[in-house]
Amino acid sequence: MRANKHTEAGQGLVEYALILVLVAVAAIIAMSTMGGRIQATFEYILISTEYTSLDALIDHCMEGASNGEINSLKNHAENNPTAFENRVNELGDNETISSACRARMLELGL
Repeated sequence: MRANKHTEAGQGLVEYALILVLVAVAAIIAMSTMGGRIQATFEYILISTEYTSLDALIDHCMEGASNGEINSLKNHAENNPTAFENRVNELGDNETISSACRARMLELGL
């Protein structure tokens, strides 16, 4: 009778292990299919709370760009909203800036 009780406890442990494996596999699948969207959402939240001025946001998002390109974008933001919107969309399409930077720039600049 004791051996039977020990076997049942082992069986319960195996069942818990299988459940954990299934949950881990489901989490991996979910993260691989939605990982980019989740990352973009968190990046947008971070950018929204950290950068409240358009100038600071442009400096952050255009970190590797030349000063001329940064100043041109800032000039468009101040004087020509349509050109600013077109340039930001172009930078986003070329993946020069992230989708979160693109969305936040358009939100602040228009």
